[in-house]
Amino acid sequence: MLKALIIRPDRIGDVVLSTPVIAALKKQNPGLQVSFLVHHTVSPIVENDPRLSKVLEYFPDSHHKGLHGIKKLAQTIQSENFDIALTLQASFPVSLALRLAHVPLRIGPYSKWFSWILFNRGIRQKRSRVQLHEAEYNLQLISLMDGFSSCQHYPEVFVHPNAESRICS
Repeated sequence: MLKALIIRPDRIGDVVLSTPVIAALKKQNPGLQVSFLVHHTVSPIVENDPRLSKVLEYFPDSHHKGLHGIKKLAQTIQSENFDIALTLQASFPVSLALRLAHVPLRIGPYSKWFSWILFNRGIRQKRSRVQLHEAEYNLQLISLMDGFSSCQHYPEVFVHPNAESRICS
């Protein structure tokens, strides 16, 4: 069974706009085990998503800070035996950790100098030109995975089943 890791280690809105990638991957390969690496402050956005096998939290200011932290992150990633890493936003520490973890297929946007070295598949995206919606840029990267194609999906957030009763009380 293939195991994929989606990476989006930044802000809440960007993580929400990354959720169509989960849907697209699962629709095209229902047996694919999909995990998501996000900044620890936004993990509640994806932690209740039933399509995910696991949510990994990134702590850039503490646990994963500096070279020692990058090595810890690489060890965590390596222990999960991912076949594919799909980086939606290139961060040097996380991208280096993927390489150190020996993830066989590392896909991401060729947008920063290090991305050309640390990813083994990528496309040049000029997101600053805003020619596509952020979700469309994210979905575009799926086409670099063998047997997958970019397809339209919409952002989804799954809330905890008890959320409504906690909010209304």
